[in-house]
Amino acid sequence: MTDTMKRETRAFVRPPGNSYAKAQSQNPDNAKIDVALAKLQHVKYADALELAGLEVIYLAKLEYFPDSVFVEDTAVFLNDRIIICYFKGQARRGETECIQPALVNYRPLEVFGPPVTIDGGDVLNTGKHLFVGQSTRTNQYAIIALSPFTKQQIIPVPVEHCLHLKTSATYLGENIIVLDPAKIDRSVFEDYEIIEVDKEESYAANCLAIGENVLIADGYPKLAEQIRERGFKTIPVPMSEFAKAEGGLTCLSLIF
Repeated sequence: MTDTMKRETRAFVRPPGNSYAKAQSQNPDNAKIDVALAKLQHVKYADALELAGLEVIYLAKLEYFPDSVFVEDTAVFLNDRIIICYFKGQARRGETECIQPALVNYRPLEVFGPPVTIDGGDVLNTGKHLFVGQSTRTNQYAIIALSPFTKQQIIPVPVEHCLHLKTSATYLGENIIVLDPAKIDRSVFEDYEIIEVDKEESYAANCLAIGENVLIADGYPKLAEQIRERGFKTIPVPMSEFAKAEGGLTCLSLIF
């Protein structure tokens, strides 16, 4: 692999607390979260990050914030800055305050605030472009706010059929994007090779590339095979308890 993704060396993760059972969720089946199983799955997730070559840095559990396991939403690493996000929902805003002490010694922080609302899960950085989902969580002011911190072309992406942009579109490297075309318009990514995810494997569209390794939710063999055909290695990870809160593999870590 020749992609800049090879430079990734660290991953911040925050284990789920007992309060994770109360996580926000749009799961239509309203499936009950098994917190004990979620904790075991999180350990396996961290093990997979280490297997892919990353140093894993564990953040303290935040029992007051049930969704805090989804640490990706709190910040965006962008060139020589770390953007601290501002959540639309008041219930999660304390998470961004809690993340700042862990990040401040790595790069200068830029703390966003109103009228900007932004979740890290809506920011897809390919190196060439910065795609920013326009979702229920991230607004048009986020694009204006991000502009001073990058020379990349910033491309807004309508997100109407899923929670975040990266719920249904993730970047593998090597100019390849995994996409659920039923959720995100593929014409936005006309400069990229697209791996289309079938309807029955829609959840697996959120995968996580680390160099030549790709973490993928287990139980989705067709997409895993398509990824391996492009020269990547796949690492299956159990994700059932995070899927219940609309969380995916990228959601569970901050990687830089």
